Amino acid sequence: MSISVQNLSLVLSQMNFTENISAATNHSQSQDGTSYERATWWTILLFSVLIFITIISNLLVVLSFVVEPRLRTPFNYYLLSMAVSDFLVGALDLPQYLASYTYYGYWPFGDVQCTFWLYVDNVIPSLTLWFLVVLSLDRVWAIDRPISYRRHNSRSKCFVALLAAFVITNLPVLPGFIHARIHFGNQTDAKACNWDVDGLPAWASSFYGVVVNNWLPTILTIGCYSVTMTKLCKARRKLTEENVEQRARIMWRMRKERQALIMLTLLVVALVVLYGPYIIYSIRQLLFKIEDPAVFYNVAFYLSYALSAVNPFLFSAGSKDIQKGLKRMFGGKHRMSVADVSMKLHTTRNSRQSKQATHRTSAFQVTEPQHSVGNNRHLPNSIF
Repeated sequence: MSISVQNLSLVLSQMNFTENISAATNHSQSQDGTSYERATWWTILLFSVLIFITIISNLLVVLSFVVEPRLRTPFNYYLLSMAVSDFLVGALDLPQYLASYTYYGYWPFGDVQCTFWLYVDNVIPSLTLWFLVVLSLDRVWAIDRPISYRRHNSRSKCFVALLAAFVITNLPVLPGFIHARIHFGNQTDAKACNWDVDGLPAWASSFYGVVVNNWLPTILTIGCYSVTMTKLCKARRKLTEENVEQRARIMWRMRKERQALIMLTLLVVALVVLYGPYIIYSIRQLLFKIEDPAVFYNVAFYLSYALSAVNPFLFSAGSKDIQKGLKRMFGGKHRMSVADVSMKLHTTRNSRQSKQATHRTSAFQVTEPQHSVGNNRHLPNSIF
C-alpha cells in the first residue's frame, strides 16, 4: 500500500495532540500575544487525577518487589517491567502534555524538551504493550511445554526477553525520529511539538511506529492469549481420556498456572477495553482515511493512557504475592507475623504435651509386664 507524503503527514498530524482538544472552550495567550485554546478546568482536573493515580499505584507495585523477596520470579519480573514503564508514563509523559497542550493550549518549553517528550511519548507507552507480549509468550511456553519451561525458564532469559522488547520498540522509532528532529525540529516559533510535519519523508514519519508499537503488540497479545486458552481447553478434554496418574498430573499443572492465567486474562481484557478504541481510531484514520468525530479521538486517547493507571490494580487483584508485598509495606505483614508466631507457639506447646503423654504411655506399657525396678531406671530418660 502506498501512502503519499502529503496525505500521511496530514493524517498523522490530525492524530497529534495539538489538533484534537475538542473539550477546549477557554483561551490562553503566549508572550507574543497569540491566543490558544486550552482545555476546561474539569478536563485538567481529571487529567491530573489520572496522573496521580498512575504514579502512585505503579510506584507501590515497584516498592512491593523491594519488600517482598518472593515476588522476584521470572514471571513477576514481567509485571515489574510493565509497572516501571507505566510509572514513567505517569511521571514523564503525561505531565508534560498536561502542562502544555491541556493547560496552555500550545507547547511552551522549547525544542530540546520537545525532543525528549516526543521520544518518551512514542516509546515508553509502547514498552508496556511489548512487555505484555513477552508475558503472553511466557504463558504459551508454560502451557505448551511445561517440562521445558520448568527446566529452562530463568531470570537471565527473562531479562533477555525484556531487552529484546526494548530493542523492538526502538527500532521503528529511532531512524525516522532522529531524522525528523535534526531537519524539522525547530518548532519554537510555531509553539508546537510535532513529529510529523510538512516536508517530512514518508519513511521518517511516525506511521511505522504506530504499526509496530501499537497494532502489532496488540494483535500478538490477543493471539497468544487465544493459543493459551485453546491449549488449556484441550488439556481439560484430555482429562476424561487419561488414566488417574496422568489426570492428576494435568490437574496439578493447571492449578499451578491458574493464578498466572487469571493475571493474563485481566490484562488482556483491559488492553481490549482501554486500548482497543485507539487502535480502531488509528486504523480508520491511517488505512481507510475515515474521519471520526474529535470526541471519539479524545475518548480513545484518554482511555489508552488510563491503561497505565489500571494495570497496577490488576497486578494486585491477580497476584497474591503482590498483595502480600503491599500488606507488608503498610504494616499488615507485621500484624500477621505476630498472629502467626502466637499460633505457632500454641501449636508447639500442644504438640510437646502430646508427645510427652505418648512417651509416658509407651514407657509404662514396656515396664509394667516385667515388674522390674531395675528397668524403671530408664523411665526418666524415656519421658524427658
